[in-house]
Amino acid sequence: MMNTSTKRDKGLGGYMSLAVAAGVGSMLGSGIIVGLSATITVWQSGFRLSASQVGVLSGILTFAIACGSLFGGRIADKIGRVVFFNWINLLYAIGSIICVLANGFPTLLVGLIIAGLASGADLPVSMTVVSHDAPTDAIAARLVSTTQVFWQVGVFISFICAFAVSCIPGCGCGRVVFSLLAAVAVGR
Repeated sequence: MMNTSTKRDKGLGGYMSLAVAAGVGSMLGSGIIVGLSATITVWQSGFRLSASQVGVLSGILTFAIACGSLFGGRIADKIGRVVFFNWINLLYAIGSIICVLANGFPTLLVGLIIAGLASGADLPVSMTVVSHDAPTDAIAARLVSTTQVFWQVGVFISFICAFAVSCIPGCGCGRVVFSLLAAVAVGR
């Protein structure tokens, strides 16, 4: 009885590293959405993209995130949630790096599809891992809400980064933003 009471009083303390790991996934999710929206005109200008191609890039990212969300949980259940949770950001980083190295529309499209699928797959799995490991519903709720703070941080950081490097000519601004996203994904 005393052990249970101590765990409840402890709050998020013992679970903060789990909340941060899941939160970084949320940050990357919002980061790619905002990162693309903040740099899309840079990509358009640098690669001389048509309005239709810009629309396809934005739409495909949204579609990839949705598909990743739909199928990520099923894949995670088959290979193991923790294994999936630990490795999905490598796929995100690969997609982001493809965007960084893109030399035109097709390569940028492939990078966004890969990063979008990974981002979408990560969000529900990370929420499940966080809430599953919590000892009480109250701690689970606090862990999930902590990850949402990271979502907002991702929005803020992506806009700040895009603004800070907006003076870089060509696709440089977009490359820097996506490089930062890849670095965070690898660091998670």
